[in-house]
Parts: sequence; structure tokens; C-alpha cells
Amino acid sequence: MAKSAQQRFTEYLDEARSTRESIKEFQDAAYENYRSHSYAAGFLESKLVDVIMSLPRAQREELRAVFRQQAAVLQKEVDKATA
Repeated sequence: MAKSAQQRFTEYLDEARSTRESIKEFQDAAYENYRSHSYAAGFLESKLVDVIMSLPRAQREELRAVFRQQAAVLQKEVDKATA
């Protein structure tokens, strides 16, 4: 029997929660080991690039635009703070 939209959505949410928890577990372990978030940040950046590159071109471009937009927002805050 086919799953309902609600069942599929619940499974999606459960998988998203499990993914977040595994990432948090990794980050916590990396922090405990290195006393810094640098290792986790670099590792996650590398994995994020792998994931983005597996997406269709349009989605890759959309995500790059989101990151560039956020970088511009952060840079404005830095410029304001250092002015």
C-alpha cells in the first residue's frame, strides 16, 4: 500500500532530525578532541561541496548565490563595525 503524504513527510522530518543529530554528534566530538570548531568547519565545508556538486546545475547555482548573498550581508556588518 502506498504511503500517504503525511507518512512521507513524517519520514522526511525523522531523517532530517537524524541527520542533524549525527552532525551535532560529530561537531561535539571534534570540539572535544581539538578544543576548536576549525576541524569540524573544514570537514563539513568539504562534505557540503561534495553534496552541492551532486545536485543539478540550477540548484548548485542557486546555493552559490545564497552563500554569496549571505557573505555580502556579513561583510556589511564587518564594514559597519570597523568604520
